[in-house]
Amino acid sequence: MMSDVEAPWQSVAAEHLFTQNSELINVIIDK
Repeated sequence: MMSDVEAPWQSVAAEHLFTQNSELINVIIDK
């Protein structure tokens, strides 16, 4: 189980990956 201390960092990492994926998808769509 994740501790309350680790959870926020997990969220930040997930959000960062989601943002990168969204940008990559936008680049592919623009082509």
